[in-house]
Amino acid sequence: MRKILFVIFISVLLVIIPSCQNDIKDIENNNHKNAKNDYHEDTEMYNVIVVDNYKFLKESLNDKYQTDDIIVVKTTILMDVDLKLYVNDVFHSTQSHPVNTRDHWEYYITMPDHDITISFEVDSQTELTSLKLISYTFSSTDYNYEDVYQVSNDLNDYQSYLEETYDITPETFYYVIDTLEIYKDLYKIYSGEDLPSNVDFTNYKWILVNRVASSSSFIKADYHVYDEYIKAIYPFNDKEGDTALYDCYDFIRVPFNLYNLLDDLGLEIFVNER
Repeated sequence: MRKILFVIFISVLLVIIPSCQNDIKDIENNNHKNAKNDYHEDTEMYNVIVVDNYKFLKESLNDKYQTDDIIVVKTTILMDVDLKLYVNDVFHSTQSHPVNTRDHWEYYITMPDHDITISFEVDSQTELTSLKLISYTFSSTDYNYEDVYQVSNDLNDYQSYLEETYDITPETFYYVIDTLEIYKDLYKIYSGEDLPSNVDFTNYKWILVNRVASSSSFIKADYHVYDEYIKAIYPFNDKEGDTALYDCYDFIRVPFNLYNLLDDLGLEIFVNER
């Protein structure tokens, strides 16, 4: 009889002990989770505000960071200028060039124990002087000039369409192309061909300029940014040409951030031949 009772007692213990161990583990796990939650709740988070009127940022930042977090700020690349980063209106750094990539600049900020505001400024010591833009021209003749092409023979047939759809008249000096679909449409009208698929519209703004060349020497135009405006330079202006007039239609590619800066200042384009 005692032997039977002993066996029953041992059996009950074998059932109770694992159950108690599981309860203890559950308590420990809960305590551990609570401790982790307490850690996050007790850790102070500070606000980060970004002033980015010209859309320099390539990737958005978090709204809050902990003290000593490293904030990596990625911006698009500007041509021939430096971009200064400011923290709370105090200069922090200019751009660095990440290894193995050429599609953005980076800045590194160690988060302080207070809120911060990040802002940008184009370096005034590297102002936009004589920055050449990519452009191409459609005209009635190309004269074998580089980046000059024969305009479509059907252009006159589209004049009513251009006026009704885009408000582009023969007197329109320049037209800012806002979407890729519009660019495709205008390219087809002026060239008679489809727009190449590799054209980058994400990082650039395109502008259509209508001008009249007073000689074959002025058909080819190179566009440059000088400080706060865009100006046409004529590489063959010293070459003896005829005295005929040529309608020219220039498509100019402007980096998106640069266009925003120029537009904010009041976009001006000069095509004076002399």
